[in-house]
Amino acid sequence: MKSVKKLHQLLIEADEFAYKTLQDKGTAYYSGEADGDELFEANDDLKKKYDKFFDYREKLMKKTD
Repeated sequence: MKSVKKLHQLLIEADEFAYKTLQDKGTAYYSGEADGDELFEANDDLKKKYDKFFDYREKLMKKTD
C-alpha cells in the first residue's frame, strides 16, 4: 500500500535526521564548537519532520475510520 510506505518513509527520514543531528550538532555543542542556537534550530527542523509524519498518520487514520 503506497500510503503506508509513504508513512514509514516519513518516519525513517525524521529518525535519520534526528540521528545525524545528534551526531553533528550535539557533539559539536557539547565540545563547545557550536552554540545553543544551532542546536535549537536543528531541533525546530526535527520537530517539523516529525510533525509532517504525525499529520500524515492522522490523515490516514481518518481515512480508514
